[in-house]
Amino acid sequence: MDMTSEKNVLLNLGVILKTVLTAFLITVILMGLLAVIICYTPISEEAITPSVYVLNYFSVFMAGLLSAARAKKRGFVTGGLSGALYMLLVYALGYILFGGIEFTKAVLMNVIYCIALGVAGGIVGINLRR
Repeated sequence: MDMTSEKNVLLNLGVILKTVLTAFLITVILMGLLAVIICYTPISEEAITPSVYVLNYFSVFMAGLLSAARAKKRGFVTGGLSGALYMLLVYALGYILFGGIEFTKAVLMNVIYCIALGVAGGIVGINLRR
């Protein structure tokens, strides 16, 4: 690998990391809004868990979209890496904050969904640039 390729890989990793952190910020803001809605409306408890998943999936899609738009090429790869890194950080935080996570089929499916949504966001993001 020549110096230019190495530099491009490092720049893309920096872009991916920044967009994943942006996705976390989006998630925190949306979760705060969801908390306000839950406190001040008669929303049923059954709607909370699906709402949390939707907000996470939206954030992952946006991470893929933003990372691909900033990287300017390989949108599906950049988006997929964004989705994977987002989920890795979510589960790492869960492990640190809650003392562990259990690896189940549901966790695996959630990771797959997030990678797929990151890829979809990356495809949309790269095409928005053109």
